[in-house]
Amino acid sequence: MVTPTNIPAAQTAPKQKIARPWFLRIGWLNGLMLLLNGVFAVLSLVMVVGENSRDAWMGLLFFGGGTAFLSYHHWRQCQPQPRECVTFDDIGITRKMLTGKLESIRWDELSKISIFTTDEGPLVEDMFWVFENAAQTKGCFIENGADGLSDLLKHIQTFEGFDNLQVVEASGSTRVAKFVVWAKSSQ
Repeated sequence: MVTPTNIPAAQTAPKQKIARPWFLRIGWLNGLMLLLNGVFAVLSLVMVVGENSRDAWMGLLFFGGGTAFLSYHHWRQCQPQPRECVTFDDIGITRKMLTGKLESIRWDELSKISIFTTDEGPLVEDMFWVFENAAQTKGCFIENGADGLSDLLKHIQTFEGFDNLQVVEASGSTRVAKFVVWAKSSQ
């Protein structure tokens, strides 16, 4: 009999997650819209073949075009998007941009951490973390969706004087604003 304590390591390895097709990852409401557009496009095609009227052609163009647009739009949304990367160590923070360019600041230079929000969301990134020196001449400007930001956030939340309430307020902001979440004490 096999018990949890004597199962060989090869049998306990996690199973690989099977990727579902894009049309199964778009959600039921988007899937319903896509399905209904497709049904109406097919019905319009049937009308074009049967009647060859102007209205049938307009329906085919409208619903066929809508189906093509929604299919492409949802397919693009399901594709993995490249994201910026942020890392940190005992020396400081480094941001790697999509272009490959690096931006960094050392911990001993860091004087303020802010969050900038815009009114452009939710379809585009609208929250950015700014790590800057006292002269505001050096720092890192990190988008909220950057890989590694959650680990960095856990680290900076341990800083004395870090204001989690400002982070929460910034997360809910839908306007252009700046939220200072930490500033180096003047001691």
